[in-house]
Amino acid sequence: MYRYLHQLLEAQNWLRGEPGVIVNTRSGIPSRQRRQIIVQKGQRCAHCQTMDNLTVDHKLARALGGTNARGNLQVLCKPCNWQKAAEEAQLLALLKTAAGRAELLRQWAELRAEQTARSQVKQAQRLAQRQEALRLIEANRQAGKFEPLPPAWPEIS
Repeated sequence: MYRYLHQLLEAQNWLRGEPGVIVNTRSGIPSRQRRQIIVQKGQRCAHCQTMDNLTVDHKLARALGGTNARGNLQVLCKPCNWQKAAEEAQLLALLKTAAGRAELLRQWAELRAEQTARSQVKQAQRLAQRQEALRLIEANRQAGKFEPLPPAWPEIS
């Protein structure tokens, strides 16, 4: 059956004036474009860096709304591609149940809280550095060693 389908695709491409371009019916990406993407991405798996059994994969699966746009495509070896597919299947299974959705929301909320906490720590560190710099500048100014503030700094009130 696949050989018949392959021959049918070759005939359709020939009629459209694109001989030699075979579209992978599963992904919808022409073989020529797949080869170009593999070459452009360095001919290595994006996850494990191997050069064997490379495939072009959708970062966001088409089943989840992803497209064939180049920005949504990545090069993966078959084992990494299978692992990613298994993880996506688990995610979809979780999304089908209310308890699964609640668990995913809980995990998302935890991750978001961690990101917010890290962001607040970085912001506090930047503020402390700026205050220390202002203190040093003010001390130098009072000692007669005036150094102007960088232009991006706001005026001191």
